[in-house]
Amino acid sequence: MKKADLMRWEALVLFGSYYATEFMRKEWEYLKNSGSDLLDQPENRQTLAKLFIYHGNYQDSWKILQTLIGKSNVSPISWLVLLDLYGITRKSEKPENMHLHAEIVAYLNGNLDNLRKNTILLPIWPSLLYPHFSAALEEWKKTEFLSSSRELASSDDAKTPEDHLKARVQSVSQLLQGLGTLKRTLKEYVKKEVPQVTVETICAAPVVQKKAVDELRSLEFPPIVSKQWPEFVEQLKNKADELLKIAEQEDAFCRAQRNEIAFLPSIQQSYSPLCEKDFCYPERVEGFSELVAVEGRVKSNSNSNLEKVRQYLQIGGWATADMFAYSVASIEERSMLLGYIRLARGDSWNALPLFREAEKKSEYRSQSKLFLARIAWRKNDFDVAKRELAGVDEKTLSDWESDLLLEMKRNLLKG
Repeated sequence: MKKADLMRWEALVLFGSYYATEFMRKEWEYLKNSGSDLLDQPENRQTLAKLFIYHGNYQDSWKILQTLIGKSNVSPISWLVLLDLYGITRKSEKPENMHLHAEIVAYLNGNLDNLRKNTILLPIWPSLLYPHFSAALEEWKKTEFLSSSRELASSDDAKTPEDHLKARVQSVSQLLQGLGTLKRTLKEYVKKEVPQVTVETICAAPVVQKKAVDELRSLEFPPIVSKQWPEFVEQLKNKADELLKIAEQEDAFCRAQRNEIAFLPSIQQSYSPLCEKDFCYPERVEGFSELVAVEGRVKSNSNSNLEKVRQYLQIGGWATADMFAYSVASIEERSMLLGYIRLARGDSWNALPLFREAEKKSEYRSQSKLFLARIAWRKNDFDVAKRELAGVDEKTLSDWESDLLLEMKRNLLKG
């Protein structure tokens, strides 16, 4: 390895970390043209793939990544790059990014048997394998067939009290048949080998069941003047009570299952655990001068390393934050910083093991527990949130961390 090449590689990383894109590319082109073996090293290729994402060059990031994920013993970092590329290109409306997303999807589908075992990629599977599931979920929850059966019961075609009662009985039959059909559909989705899809389907069941109960009970009105009416009402109440008991059991099972996947990103659109928006920080820094200003602030103040990372992210300095986090010597602190970056990118699932590593050291336990609680709280998994909050020492939190805690506590008290 030539010393000059090593110096150029270090310059490339430095330029990339501070968003000097043209200078970074010039060093990359030089090393490529000189045939430097530095670019053949997997660790360096990973760094390049990450830097290109941070600079918005998704095409080159994907090209480099393909040379890494096609081999055995792929680094977790490479899979995280794939996860990020998938998510970014999926949301993009630029033609070149949409085309790139199609390439990534083709790769995933072509290697599905092996990749399904990859836990890092768990957040991908719902949108990849069941792209219409969210829409179907909403349709299930607002099913209209129950209302249509109510219309039959109030039909003007029934002339006598006996006709009205018969129509009401037919409504019950149609309602129960429709409910049974929908529950069989839900049962098929429960069998899917995607945790998020399975759990969301399990939790749709009690919603549907309770709607059926409400519809059944509505068939008591208006009353019908008939000798058989009291018997009909009693049977109606018994059936409603039976369905409600099933719904309560399904609801308890739903809560237990939700707790199991509390840290997986939600299928449904939701705010980030860190703010009241989908995405809390800019995609990229606007200029080098902004980074210089942040550098001045973090050096002149006695900020924690987490606060430094946060300030970099506030201006879109993802590359700077990432490289700074990796430079921290302590494994636990480094894990906390990288966990925060993953969480900021919307990847609560892969932030989880990083925060679990960080909490092993008491110095970083409160912050790690706080962020884990925020993930569960944002998904309305309040039992999990409370469990994580029990490990938070409020005295160790900064002002902005305390604000996150206070917001949660107020909400949990209301709940």
